[in-house]
Amino acid sequence: MLIRPKRLKAGDTVAVVSTSWGGPDAFPHVYQTGVEALQRMGLTVKEYPGTKRSAAELRADPRARAADLMAAFADPAVTGIFSSIGGDDSARILPYLDPDVIADNPTVFMGFSDTTTHSSTPTNSVSSPSTAQPSWLGWRKGSGSRNSNNTSGTSCSNRHRRMSIS
Repeated sequence: MLIRPKRLKAGDTVAVVSTSWGGPDAFPHVYQTGVEALQRMGLTVKEYPGTKRSAAELRADPRARAADLMAAFADPAVTGIFSSIGGDDSARILPYLDPDVIADNPTVFMGFSDTTTHSSTPTNSVSSPSTAQPSWLGWRKGSGSRNSNNTSGTSCSNRHRRMSIS
């Protein structure tokens, strides 16, 4: 059964996790631009231990990546989870995800590319809706999205979806 989590709103805390590739470590200035875009939307950004780890460190430790994601789902302060970027290694964390934690904590989960591994698995489909969004790691400074002409910083959009913060 799909349980709808609450819509994100200004003042909410969102987690940023790196479940696949170490984009924030490889491109810290671009990562920071993404964090600032979320903050301009009125969101508080919470990072987890692996958020800024290198690609090599993340690849070597799928359990730690899964632990970050499970901690974000279990954190009562977190109302949304953003994957920092896709990659090619998300499938290796699937055995370490706890479907009960996900089911007990319906949370908006957004990611791109390889992150869709989590949203299309029975582990996640038990409760939380998820969306494939453009990688927020690529958002331009001064816009809500890398594909948007919006300069208010209040939405992230692409041709197919629009996420607005109320």
